[in-house]
Amino acid sequence: MENNETGTGTPVSGANSGNEDALAQEQAGSTVIVANCGLVCTKCGMHLKGKCTGCYSEKHINMNCNIKKCAESRGYDTCAECKDFQNLKECGTLNNFISKFFGFVFKTDKVGNLYRIREIGLEEFKKENT
Repeated sequence: MENNETGTGTPVSGANSGNEDALAQEQAGSTVIVANCGLVCTKCGMHLKGKCTGCYSEKHINMNCNIKKCAESRGYDTCAECKDFQNLKECGTLNNFISKFFGFVFKTDKVGNLYRIREIGLEEFKKENT
């Protein structure tokens, strides 16, 4: 498993450093935040209403998110970096009832987003979702 690079080939100085930088930029109103699971935080209704500041902040909705814990323990910005599952739907952590519920509620195809990130990289995906 290579977890020393982001999807764009940029060295990672620490787990989730790309998205932590994105959080600081987003708070200044200039970028897109993508959660570990593929949810575009900055398009999420809870984020837009100010009830959640994104999965990389201290004030996110699901403080006990197993997806976040798994990705952080491996040093991944998103699950798209995981080499354990070519088919992301086979991952029980990512593709569980709660995750499916959040996908339905927030009207997002998180797994589809993760495949797109695999295809074009995280930074290009963020540009597509500006």
